[in-house]
Amino acid sequence: MKHLQLSAVVRRLPQDHAHSSYWEDKNNRAAVGYVGEHQVIRLLGEREEESRWISGFSYSQHEIDILLVTKHCLFCIEVKNISGRLDIEQGKSQLLRTRIDGIQDSFNNPAEQVKRHVRLVKKLAGGIPVIGLVVIANPQTIIGTAPSDVPILHMSGLSSIITSLMADYHSHHLDVELVYQYFLELHKPALRKLPFSESDFLNGVLCPACFFKVPMFFQHGTFICPACKLRDKHAYEYALADYRLLIGEMITNQAFRRFCKVASRDAANRLLRNFERIGDTRGAVYKIPEQIITKHQDLLFNSRN
Repeated sequence: MKHLQLSAVVRRLPQDHAHSSYWEDKNNRAAVGYVGEHQVIRLLGEREEESRWISGFSYSQHEIDILLVTKHCLFCIEVKNISGRLDIEQGKSQLLRTRIDGIQDSFNNPAEQVKRHVRLVKKLAGGIPVIGLVVIANPQTIIGTAPSDVPILHMSGLSSIITSLMADYHSHHLDVELVYQYFLELHKPALRKLPFSESDFLNGVLCPACFFKVPMFFQHGTFICPACKLRDKHAYEYALADYRLLIGEMITNQAFRRFCKVASRDAANRLLRNFERIGDTRGAVYKIPEQIITKHQDLLFNSRN
């Protein structure tokens, strides 16, 4: 969810905003991480053994890149999509990246991160074996000095090591779907508090065919792009996804008209009628469901291009 929120910030923040370059940089780094996680998830989907996973499992100040449920054990997987040479300095608890030009950068120690996640999941799992892994998604990355207590490996070796580690716990037999549903109920994806007010963001329904760069106008129940001439009755859903990511899950008729640039109160009521309404007619607020984000997440994420 973090990458979608940052993508929405960049999409809605004016280019001349004092901090636009800072947020563009954060978005670019989050996008690289998300691509790495997506590659790992695609690899997990190719495995023949029964398994389920939760991407970005969030619980009590923890966010695990991938929580994998198999028939014998659980895996907490931390994904790093970083290029260069990686060395983990245990004494300093840092990950040191050396680029090809010799410049070095420091990151949090992923081995310590994943061990912290494992401790949490063990408490929640009640005796189910839990294993931590750090997976490097960039195939050109060189893994240098690494600790021996947490496997750190390239993505190409992930399937093999999962199979090997599962064999160590062959005496444990889990109901994969039951355990998955248990953790899914615990999963509470949270958006970070942003240092903006609604007035900082650009209003308007943005054209999905133009990579959300061009504002559309509303006419006779349809949103129309002045550039590519796209006509889309449901384009306001993308704007509501942005609103939920940036401002909140509740919206009034007035706020909807302002954010989506729909002049008519009656037209706004018609567009909002399929959303859960709380309160009487004049003081009503509407709940923007999380599903409106997940429904359009691929298109919203790729708008960064």
